[in-house]
Amino acid sequence: MRSRLLSVFGALLAVATDVLYVILLRAQPDDPQSLRPPFIVGLIALLAVAALLASSTWARASRLPLLAFAATGLMALGFLAGFSIGVALLAAGLLLLLAALQPDTVVPRVHRPVVVASASSALLILVVGMQLTEFPTGCPTTGYSAGSGTALITRDYHWTCINGKLTIVPGACNHGGATVNAANRVVDISGC
Repeated sequence: MRSRLLSVFGALLAVATDVLYVILLRAQPDDPQSLRPPFIVGLIALLAVAALLASSTWARASRLPLLAFAATGLMALGFLAGFSIGVALLAAGLLLLLAALQPDTVVPRVHRPVVVASASSALLILVVGMQLTEFPTGCPTTGYSAGSGTALITRDYHWTCINGKLTIVPGACNHGGATVNAANRVVDISGC
């Protein structure tokens, strides 16, 4: 019973954090367009659903793998988001870890490889999703913006948005600029 209660609290904290993240996203300017925020929102929701499923009475045999999946995903995401919503995600993950360690969670039929595979799948989803959503996907139709980053797998890159045209190039760049006319159209660029 205690593991089910901890699972519910962990799931509710994850949902509340997801809602807070959406509110924070709406307060920020959308330049450039990216698939990262929808991926993070969806992943937190998926992890919360797994935690809620673990709390159900019919999920006794799958409770430990579901908790391993949700706890690992939330704690890893919390570590990566340490300066924004990370603390709340870590707290939710720790509640789920505590739920997984309760005596009523342990079921003899659940083998360790299943639990390890479940936790590993959460990490795999996170790493692949972060890589695939790292790069901008679109630009404002006028003006200039640029930036750079480091993807988990493909490493350093930089991007520019010039009058609605997005260009992504491998390698780091820390200088550049543009001249924009009165109609907010780029007329000249400098740098990388």
